[in-house]
Amino acid sequence: SLAFAADGLLSGSHDGTLRLRDVPSLQPVRSWPAHVGPVWAVSAAGSLAASAGQDRAVRLWRPGSWQAAGEILLSQAAGAVALSPDGKGVLA
Repeated sequence: SLAFAADGLLSGSHDGTLRLRDVPSLQPVRSWPAHVGPVWAVSAAGSLAASAGQDRAVRLWRPGSWQAAGEILLSQAAGAVALSPDGKGVLA
């Protein structure tokens, strides 16, 4: 899954990591552990990004620092995640 974030292209991986890539070179700039198991979806809007994984978690991140901003645990894994344009709402 891919999403444009304020500071690059955000991608999720089967090893549970998120990667930030430079645009336009697509070279990895940063990676960090995000989920236990595959990351199935990512989204970004404004000052927030989200990832959804096989571990049934939707995790929220702050672009720039990429520090965790929150977590939502679901009853089952989400195959998609979307943020509202203002970053105040999340669908999974």
